Amino acid sequence: MIRIVLTWSGVLFLGAVAAFLLFVPPLWIGTAAMLWMGFMLMFALGLHLETQSMLPSAGGGGTLLAQPAEIMPGTPAATHDHIQSSDYL
Repeated sequence: MIRIVLTWSGVLFLGAVAAFLLFVPPLWIGTAAMLWMGFMLMFALGLHLETQSMLPSAGGGGTLLAQPAEIMPGTPAATHDHIQSSDYL
């Protein structure tokens, strides 16, 4: 009995795959697969980047990948001279 159930399950699965490939053009399947892979890659890279920025540093707590002072030393963003308390009101 189990052999019959497994045989018919395989036949039904192959029939469903054949019917799907008969009615759906291969270009659409490839396009959907490439989009899905792109979304998974973006998610994986974003997750990797976020976990890298959460690693504890010597100063304690997480750090960004690049601090403003590391990008352009000597700029107002690095020295914080341009920030005033009235800017936040």
